[in-house]
Amino acid sequence: MPQVCRWFEDRGYDREWLSEPGTGYGVHRLTGTPQPMVAGRHMFTFTRHDKGQALGEV
Repeated sequence: MPQVCRWFEDRGYDREWLSEPGTGYGVHRLTGTPQPMVAGRHMFTFTRHDKGQALGEV
């Protein structure tokens, strides 16, 4: 979760709230300048996370 928070904060979002450790929920609010969406580009890419694999490993 700390890495995800850094990704948002590095891109102009302020942290508003985080859940208890181990649950992985949070809220960030954009306070920077909004950027236009680029056609064909994804905001998020979700990948499978296998048991036993540490977060952040590729």
